[in-house]
Amino acid sequence: MSSTKPSVAIVLATYNGDKYLECQIESIRNQTYADWKLFVRDDNSTDATQSIIQKFEQKDDRIINIDSGGKRLGYCQNFSVLLQHTLDAGADIVFLSDQDDFWLPTKLEKQVRWHDGKSPMLCHTDLELVDHHLKPIRSSYIQHLGLKPHLAKTAKSLLLENNITGCATSVDRRILSQALPVPEGMDNHDMWLGVVASIVGEIRYIDEAMVKYRQHSQNVIGGNNLAQARWSLGALKATKQKHQGKLRGRIYAFGELVRRLEGQFDVDALRTYIRLVSCDAPSFKKLWLLRRQGFRNQTFKGTLLTFLQLLK
Repeated sequence: MSSTKPSVAIVLATYNGDKYLECQIESIRNQTYADWKLFVRDDNSTDATQSIIQKFEQKDDRIINIDSGGKRLGYCQNFSVLLQHTLDAGADIVFLSDQDDFWLPTKLEKQVRWHDGKSPMLCHTDLELVDHHLKPIRSSYIQHLGLKPHLAKTAKSLLLENNITGCATSVDRRILSQALPVPEGMDNHDMWLGVVASIVGEIRYIDEAMVKYRQHSQNVIGGNNLAQARWSLGALKATKQKHQGKLRGRIYAFGELVRRLEGQFDVDALRTYIRLVSCDAPSFKKLWLLRRQGFRNQTFKGTLLTFLQLLK
């Protein structure tokens, strides 16, 4: 990154988000840091989302609507395509946005300051959990889930339990250049960017809620859903097949990352993770082997989720 003012981009992936989308775009337009470009790609919505995007594109020349070409990519790949557009446009720092949240006015201004350009960096913040009317539910998403982002910044932590939320994240283009494209098998771009950043750069956590993280029934990934999933062992067992499918996709994706980064960066943690979670052994033994090699969950609930993912 140059010593001049960085080029800032924001990516917003949408799908059937007309209920809250205008509120979120307005919160971006009302940022105290005004020198940005917003790249939006709609994933073939069937509601009024596309017309809302078109309205804002005509109103504000900082907003760029990316043509989907009639192709539905899914949540993770939609973000992957958007992030590539920001790289192609020369962005230095890229912020990720969901369609249903609300950014506090100084979010961009405060977060940009943390990107000093000295090393490739991913920066993320806390979030305030709110209901669909933006009424507070919990002041801290991180405390609500018992996560430890100050400590858990290595691949050996993030591979087992992610603590990075995309809509609270900004990332240096030098990390994105290694992270993109996100492999098809990866289900969670937040986790993917965090793992890549832990290997090719550094991760900084700001202990301040800068996003109102709206909780409602249509959340793809939400604070309430995560908390319920981790607290309810019965629910996790009922969805064991789903979690195992995600793990298979992640094994493939992180194998691709090894091939992409080897020779440039230390990928031993990735290799060890893939070898241990793929070995023919009972779940308890896999978990023991992972811990013996320094892999750690941040919470007891996260440990339960890891255990269920490793079940045969």
